[in-house]
Amino acid sequence: PVRLALGGKSGTEGSVNGFGGLSTGLIFGLILLGGTGLRLWQLTSAPPGCTTVECAVGLRILDWSLGRADLSAGVNSVGMGLTVLGSLLFGLFEPGTATLRWLTACLGILTLPLVFGLGRRLIPGPGGLAGGLMAMLLLAVNPLHIWFSRSTTPLALAGPLVALHLWASVRALQERDRRWFALSGLSWGLLFVEAAPFRLFLLIWAALWLLLALSDNRAPVADRLFP
Repeated sequence: PVRLALGGKSGTEGSVNGFGGLSTGLIFGLILLGGTGLRLWQLTSAPPGCTTVECAVGLRILDWSLGRADLSAGVNSVGMGLTVLGSLLFGLFEPGTATLRWLTACLGILTLPLVFGLGRRLIPGPGGLAGGLMAMLLLAVNPLHIWFSRSTTPLALAGPLVALHLWASVRALQERDRRWFALSGLSWGLLFVEAAPFRLFLLIWAALWLLLALSDNRAPVADRLFP
């Protein structure tokens, strides 16, 4: 996602443009490095111990890793994808709060370049790079996102899935490329499974997105979403 978000169709377009003498790639890297540091600094000790939500999520993942999962809940459970990922990690590393927080922090870090790509695509013209960097910076230093990236919740995987879906959806509408339509649909399906309480909203959004996708209007996506 980093290479695709930074570049245009070739993956390199825009990387040589600068702001105040600094290249876009350098600014992107500095923001990503800072955001990563904020999410990994003293990760296993702050917040201290195991929060109530973390303990519940951890016990559920441990049950899955040990084969004691209640499969009857299936896709109606919140955070199914996180549970599956966590159970795989518990099979490779020592089960515990540290492993959970590393997983959550990595998901939070992954969201940053996706948000950059989304911001860059929503704003047409040269301003897209600056808009993407600003969106990424605001998320990188957002205290709420930092907290959720450092403390495991059932919806930890939903954040990057939302960013991935929106980014792929905008690219699909702009480029009319079946690969982006496929990625948009795949990410929407995973999000539908992951965020069970929001399925009605996701269905409404899917209907709106389908109308946009069937439209022949080539106006900028931001103008079509927010006329």
